[in-house]
Amino acid sequence: MFKLFFILIAITTMISMSVVGKMGSYSPAPIKPAPMTVSLSGAVAFPGRIPSPDTVFKLRRAVQMEDVETLNALLIENHLFIAPSE
Repeated sequence: MFKLFFILIAITTMISMSVVGKMGSYSPAPIKPAPMTVSLSGAVAFPGRIPSPDTVFKLRRAVQMEDVETLNALLIENHLFIAPSE
């Protein structure tokens, strides 16, 4: 009787631990890339998600200085892409 009881407890524990383990393994949703537009005057606009003010300053500075390497690094780091402006 005790063996059956302990076997049932062991099976229940293994099943519940696998369920809890699967629940903890889910990762948050990935950040989707958002558009960024640059006008002819060098103004930067964000029609989707707006990054932090420090990032916006760095992006504007990279556009004004025409620093393509820094601009690409900032775009990749913040999950942004340059969308065509009208």
